[in-house]
Amino acid sequence: MACIYKSSEHHNLLPFTPVRASNPWSIRILNVQTGEIKEAWKASTGKGSAFFTDIPVSDKFLWWTGQGQLIFPYEKDGWVHLYILNPANGTIHLLTPGNGEVENVTLSNDGETVFYTTNIGDINRRHIWKLEIRSGKTEQIDQRKRN
Repeated sequence: MACIYKSSEHHNLLPFTPVRASNPWSIRILNVQTGEIKEAWKASTGKGSAFFTDIPVSDKFLWWTGQGQLIFPYEKDGWVHLYILNPANGTIHLLTPGNGEVENVTLSNDGETVFYTTNIGDINRRHIWKLEIRSGKTEQIDQRKRN
């Protein structure tokens, strides 16, 4: 089981106050058999250290892949992108590079493909993409032309 842990140091801010940095959030993994909790990864300080739940639009923010890795959103470069985490060694890899936001995310039932909407590469429009996790290959699957 995995969860996102974030501390709340900005509870006194006025509503709608933009927060780009905070106490860094982390991904923690619970071993259900032993009860041990391990911090698998932690956001760096500065930009991207505040965790936002506005986008991607989803009922969850962690997706276990078929290979036992975790996909998660991270705003490290000022855009919300998807990253993949190897929980065994704590390394992450950017899956959706470029200028733009990943907005909707779903993982296939077999955990091998991620489907997402984004404006990366076409900042004024949203397109539907799929990402094959094993190969890293991406493909736009909607029929609209990118500008």
